[in-house]
Amino acid sequence: GIAVASGSSEVSLGSDDGLQGEHVLEGYREGQYVGRAVVTSVTSDRAVARLVKAYARGVVQRGDRVTTRLKA
Repeated sequence: GIAVASGSSEVSLGSDDGLQGEHVLEGYREGQYVGRAVVTSVTSDRAVARLVKAYARGVVQRGDRVTTRLKA
């Protein structure tokens, strides 16, 4: 899931899940694409990512889901 703060989001994934700095995350809500974020910092179970405005398709909200690749 995602927690959002001005221009950044915190995701409940971290290095234990294979996430690393500069990874690109794609955000979804109920199956609909809402935007992209780039990981800026990582701990074992959390990461902070910068939202990429050019890919915004809606407002990223707490509870949205993320994936490291676009859904087919």
